[in-house]
Amino acid sequence: MNIKPFPKKEIIDLKDVLVTRGDNVTHGDLIIVMCDEKDFPNNFSDLPECTNGVLALGEFTGHAHKLEYDASTDLGVIIGEPKPLKERVIARQVSPTEMYMHVIEPVLLKHQEHKWFRIHPGCYEIGPQIERNPYDEQIRALRD
Repeated sequence: MNIKPFPKKEIIDLKDVLVTRGDNVTHGDLIIVMCDEKDFPNNFSDLPECTNGVLALGEFTGHAHKLEYDASTDLGVIIGEPKPLKERVIARQVSPTEMYMHVIEPVLLKHQEHKWFRIHPGCYEIGPQIERNPYDEQIRALRD
């Protein structure tokens, strides 16, 4: 997996965005929906984990939607080593286009071309953003 470097971007607090937009927000071609743990599939703990925090990989460009450690919210870093990402968020894939994540401690959702989101503890469903063509009624996934 060859992912391009992440240039420093503005960080937007997802909490603030959700207040104005409701229970979902888009990050490029992904849609992130707040949910409850009861909305997770029954086999959540048996599902495959998202590789290295990568939620979606650009098909042709090397861009990625990737979860990373958020040092700005971690007071424990002063005392010792930061917790690994696996201890901060559990992200599991139901299918290539559907995943769920349980955020335990704040993490950053990064992308090379979009502003970064700070995601706070909670449960989220993640999938591709789709659009419907009003002329032929076809539905298709958006692509970054």
